[in-house]
Amino acid sequence: MRQHASVLMVQTSLLPDMPLAFQKYVEQYFAPNEVLGILVFYAFEVLSLKQFDRGTPPRGVAPSHRVDLAHYQDGLAGEHLSDWIGRAIAEARVTRLGASWDDGTLDFAD
Repeated sequence: MRQHASVLMVQTSLLPDMPLAFQKYVEQYFAPNEVLGILVFYAFEVLSLKQFDRGTPPRGVAPSHRVDLAHYQDGLAGEHLSDWIGRAIAEARVTRLGASWDDGTLDFAD
């Protein structure tokens, strides 16, 4: 089965210049930290928050599924937040560190 893990990071100093939708997403889920001397907000991306049976995930854990991000629209001029994040990563304004691997097991999709 294919597994994936990733974390999103944005420098705190860059956040005010980003769309309000992304700022709200960061405010709701991301946690502050310092990485290599730079203040950042970060969050580990999860496909769905349904795994948190008590409702709210801890700071630093954020949903990444398009459905969960659809209501973040302020300042995106019709663009989906997922697409904006992808573009921001390509432009080096947001950083995604991730890895993907095959754990050797089969699931229903294999």
